[in-house]
Amino acid sequence: MGRSAHLREIGAQDGTIGRVNPYTHVFAVVRHNLSRDRNDIGNAVTIVAVVPTADEAKREVERLSRVNANKRVEYFWQSARYYSEGRDASDEDS
Repeated sequence: MGRSAHLREIGAQDGTIGRVNPYTHVFAVVRHNLSRDRNDIGNAVTIVAVVPTADEAKREVERLSRVNANKRVEYFWQSARYYSEGRDASDEDS
């Protein structure tokens, strides 16, 4: 199955097919650098990767946490929406 077909299939599972701006859920692996100034959050937080499943995101968070255990960083994952066709700026949906 091609990537676009896979995204359509996921979208169908999410109930987003047929919407004006269909999206699918993806999962971002996020790094928080604890040694940075808390007032400079834009430079303290980095999206490391975006993956298609929560399980894959969890595994990557665990792996990166082990690899970088001696550094002042923490990893977590967060769900997000991926708009493969872009997002209409007039869309009122969050």
